[in-house]
Amino acid sequence: MKKIYTLLFAVAMIAICASSAMATTTTYAGTLDVTMNNAPLAEGQAANVQITVTGEGVCTFSLPNFQIALEPGGTPMPLGDIVVENVTMTTENGTTTYNGTVDDLVLSMMDIMEIHAGVEINGTTTDAGAANMTIDVIWFIDYPDNTETMPIGVTFTAPEGSATVGVENIAADNAAAVYGTRGAINVTGYEGRVDVYSIAGQLVNSQIIGSNSQIAMPQGVYIVKIANNATKVIVK
Repeated sequence: MKKIYTLLFAVAMIAICASSAMATTTTYAGTLDVTMNNAPLAEGQAANVQITVTGEGVCTFSLPNFQIALEPGGTPMPLGDIVVENVTMTTENGTTTYNGTVDDLVLSMMDIMEIHAGVEINGTTTDAGAANMTIDVIWFIDYPDNTETMPIGVTFTAPEGSATVGVENIAADNAAAVYGTRGAINVTGYEGRVDVYSIAGQLVNSQIIGSNSQIAMPQGVYIVKIANNATKVIVK
């Protein structure tokens, strides 16, 4: 009977994780390398990439506050957010592969002119929190005629451990961040009870925490439950 209850609980937790994933955003902190017409414009530019799961095997890719300089070493100009919806996701052996396109993304150059571009996203993330993304941007200079284009190549790289997972904090109506580090689970932006389960559904830790807390845990994969949301966390 105990095994049946454990199995039913594990199924329920998987269901919670699946429903929570619909509103879960993973942020990767890394760097951008940018080229225009295959000429380098910027290297090692700090940036974040966000992956928001919107359905089974589907997500929205975001590169907030994208900036480019028109010449190497020049002053970067803000263009806005690169957002690609309905990006396909496939996961195998701890690596998730992404592919998606948008035909007409509208950006704004210093609020002076609109930029229209086609965008293609390809890349991978890993369970260890690393990311490698290629963002191919084709700027339609002569929009809407589109007879003249300018290719802008963007490569995003984030090391292992760079990912943070934001889950909705229903009680406080704001966002919490839950992520694993070496020997601990970190929770920020949330106050209240946190339940930690093994991947088999066994409760292994339960604490009432403050707004920024660290829960010591041995290496492994856990399900962290906050309010009505749950997310998978890897402790190294």
